[in-house]
Amino acid sequence: MLNLHLCKKLSKNLLGIGKRKVYIHKNILDRSFIKSNRNSIRKLIKKKLILKRPINSVSKYRKRKRVTKVKNKNMRGFGKRKGTKNARKSQKYIWCAKIQVLRRFLKKLRYNKTNLSLKYKLIYFKIKGNIFSSKKHMIEYLKSKKIFNLEMKRLNKKIL
Repeated sequence: MLNLHLCKKLSKNLLGIGKRKVYIHKNILDRSFIKSNRNSIRKLIKKKLILKRPINSVSKYRKRKRVTKVKNKNMRGFGKRKGTKNARKSQKYIWCAKIQVLRRFLKKLRYNKTNLSLKYKLIYFKIKGNIFSSKKHMIEYLKSKKIFNLEMKRLNKKIL
């Protein structure tokens, strides 16, 4: 019977891998006539009776599954959150986005030849002072102050 321990040791050196990754075929175990030297093991490797086991990589199945869930807005509950509300989406970022929308809309109104040019500065500072919570709220304010005139009805499709 072939000395398995010595056979594995020699084959791991020849293949350049660890002992666990050496696979010895069942047919070799029965043969007692094989000498345990490097040349005989080289021959067995050529005949593919001694093989390298494949390297087991970590499966990405669970990762892909988790990523699809997160994309579908699942797995975002309180248990998964590490940072504070402000760290996840800062109040400054939200503020800046809102202000940009309102200022852009105000510019459109100004350049579409409405009678807003007189009260532009006043409304601009009201935007800066956080009086309007949204674009819709601003439009309601303009309508109540009768800054939205008949011209706006014609330009309504272009602006809104």
